[in-house]
Amino acid sequence: SGCGKTTLLRLICGLYQGYEGNLEVLGCPVATTPLAELRSGIAVVSQEPSLFRGTIAENVRYGKLDATDSQVEQALRDARLWDFVETLEDGMHTQIGDGGSRLSGGQRQRIAIARALVRNAGLIILDEASSALDTKTEGEIQQTMDEAFRDKTVLVIAHRFTAVAHMDRVYC
Repeated sequence: SGCGKTTLLRLICGLYQGYEGNLEVLGCPVATTPLAELRSGIAVVSQEPSLFRGTIAENVRYGKLDATDSQVEQALRDARLWDFVETLEDGMHTQIGDGGSRLSGGQRQRIAIARALVRNAGLIILDEASSALDTKTEGEIQQTMDEAFRDKTVLVIAHRFTAVAHMDRVYC
């Protein structure tokens, strides 16, 4: 706590201006790159994901507005949510309520992970992204993310060691 994880996240996303020094994200200087351009290369999965009134597919597609149904389905499969989605009468076209109120915390986080997967951004930021998942599901999703994000830069902010144990570099 208090070591600057949130500050770093906000700097990377261009939320803070007027700081000293240089910060580059994906080869772009944060201070001079237009925010829309900077953020187009970033996907963030937070501890409390923002979901919207609408369907599961619409919430995943928010990561990439022109994603096809097959891309959304694959992202849901990779996020280990497809087995649940298939049990729903309307499948991925099921309404989830305001903020995903009809879903569990783990299901909401997996939709946010699917959103990041479908976005296919160069930088993936996982901010306590597995905190609402049980250990088994966390392990399954971690394996998927290792494959899906193989050619990406992934910044993981976590308190649980299991979330970062397999990373190339860990900073405490």
